[in-house]
Amino acid sequence: MRLHNFTSNSKEVIAKIVPEDRAKSVKDLDLQNDVLPIDRALGIQWCMKSDTFQFRIVLQDKPLARHGILSTVSSVYNPLGYLVPVILTERQILQGLCQDKSDWDSLAIAP
Repeated sequence: MRLHNFTSNSKEVIAKIVPEDRAKSVKDLDLQNDVLPIDRALGIQWCMKSDTFQFRIVLQDKPLARHGILSTVSSVYNPLGYLVPVILTERQILQGLCQDKSDWDSLAIAP
């Protein structure tokens, strides 16, 4: 089995990998002048330059009902659990609505 599609946050390491075995995002990169791009690792955006994961959450207008809150909480892709502190409050609200056996379309918070 031949391994390929390598990437790294170190330009020195990338330089030692033959271009055919590099990932698409760094294959044609000018290692002297170009900035390392943002790539995807484990389904999450990875900023190679700062060696950090970045998240982009796009909130859409959903009704403040049980199904709207469930839809919003479920739309956050969080395979490694990094965003649990961010969405914990929403999950607790959803848990309370489920315990109260609220209707799916009744407003959770009165206007």
